[in-house]
Amino acid sequence: MGKVLDNQDQRFKSLNHSIRDLYLKMALHGLEVRREPVATLSEEALLKRAVFYRKMCGEFAQRFRTARQLTPQYVAELMDWTEEKYLSFEKGESAFTDDQFSLICRLLGAEEEIQVFLANFEEAFNGQSLEKKAPVSSTEIRLINDDTE
Repeated sequence: MGKVLDNQDQRFKSLNHSIRDLYLKMALHGLEVRREPVATLSEEALLKRAVFYRKMCGEFAQRFRTARQLTPQYVAELMDWTEEKYLSFEKGESAFTDDQFSLICRLLGAEEEIQVFLANFEEAFNGQSLEKKAPVSSTEIRLINDDTE
């Protein structure tokens, strides 16, 4: 029983680091692009933002799926999708609705982290300081300036 708990703790720590890395990736990408209000962005800039958002959503789901040791086929079946369609989602290659993303997150046990993910994405692209706010989910996945290590 102790080994099972240790293995689960290790997977959880790995997920924490993985999600923190994803937030850092979003923040760094946000620093590279011109920060303008969304309403004034060019069509090309909006498209780049949308493509990056799809990729980040897919990576977010992939990291939770892997941490939960679920196969893409299993999640695809729950979504009533083909495995190919689900893997395309994880790679950021296919469009999806907000409802589909929310459902995937619920299936992966990431529903409490969705708001933190979305807040980090918006902060990265709207130029707000990541150090002013450090949203924390109930799973204690922290933002960049986590000083617990």
